[in-house]
Amino acid sequence: MTSGRRQFDEVFASQLLDAVPYSLLVLDSDDTVVFANDRFRKLFVAVNGRELVPDEPYRPQIHCESCLGLLEMLDRDATARPCFDVEFEGETHTFQLHRYPLGENERYTVLQLDDVTASKQAERRAAAAQEGLREAMRTRDVILSIIGHDLRAPIAQLNAILYLLKQTPGQMSEDKLQQYSGELEDMTRHLSSALDNLLHWSTSHRRGLDPELSLTDVGQVLSESVGLLHPLALHKQIFLALENDVTEDIRTDREMLAFIMRNLLANAVKFTPKQGRIDIRQGQADGHFYFEVRDSGVGMSQDQIQQIQRHDTFHSTRGTNGERGIGLGLKLCQEFAEKLGGRITFDSEIDAGTQVRLNLPLQQD
Repeated sequence: MTSGRRQFDEVFASQLLDAVPYSLLVLDSDDTVVFANDRFRKLFVAVNGRELVPDEPYRPQIHCESCLGLLEMLDRDATARPCFDVEFEGETHTFQLHRYPLGENERYTVLQLDDVTASKQAERRAAAAQEGLREAMRTRDVILSIIGHDLRAPIAQLNAILYLLKQTPGQMSEDKLQQYSGELEDMTRHLSSALDNLLHWSTSHRRGLDPELSLTDVGQVLSESVGLLHPLALHKQIFLALENDVTEDIRTDREMLAFIMRNLLANAVKFTPKQGRIDIRQGQADGHFYFEVRDSGVGMSQDQIQQIQRHDTFHSTRGTNGERGIGLGLKLCQEFAEKLGGRITFDSEIDAGTQVRLNLPLQQD
């Protein structure tokens, strides 16, 4: 074969291999590069910041130890098809390495790099979806457990009291009637709160509830929330101190904010003993709206705070007057705060009260 024909064949082979949709590298038995197609050369430049061999691109003669560490990957496991990530053309690409022997006595080795970015991204999305499904199933099991225990028990007690009232018409003392009416009120309030939280939770998780931002009079929202909880505080002789430093409407989701306020206030009342005190403040600072509730209640340990902040557990503790809960309220408060771009923080010690603070970024028009 003449030198001209050989050169033509080499150029033709180079152009042909440049057209294939993957990066190719050919090594001889000494692991010296004898060929690299155009895709591989571009990849090499992206990783190393220099040309493979600028003066003779289709027949570079360098040792492969500098070629992306490919041999080192294969040496770890000769049968494997390792994957690695590379910043390439402004994006992170995932490549999978294949090795093929070539020629008599395996004189040459072909290393093929397949860009498997799309398939790896699909695998990651599928894995995330599976984890999301597993999390939804775990949460569903918890909710079913809550419904089976925390809702069924008060309904059974409610039925028992109603049965007693029905069986003894006109025979109960005034004190007994007052006792049973108080218990009925507590149970119905608990059931109403529990069902309200379950409804918000199911709506949020079923539809991926997104905030509906509008100009909101947060002073009015606070007044309404305090008004709803005032009878409970009055019943426990708890003093409520209110401070509102917000003079302008802010852009937020009114219903989400009202839900957060009601639940944080309800928890403060629940865990504050009789004749205790709750300080309620809201205002603006450093581009944020804040709502803060500080009580003189039983407080929490750091372990309890961490448990509350976890998204995969539900925990309920009875209040100082035996008040019930199902552990969903605070979870939803944190979820809604995150949807609004904010967060809820806790500062508490056992027997030293609790301070809960909601921070929301002020939304621009």
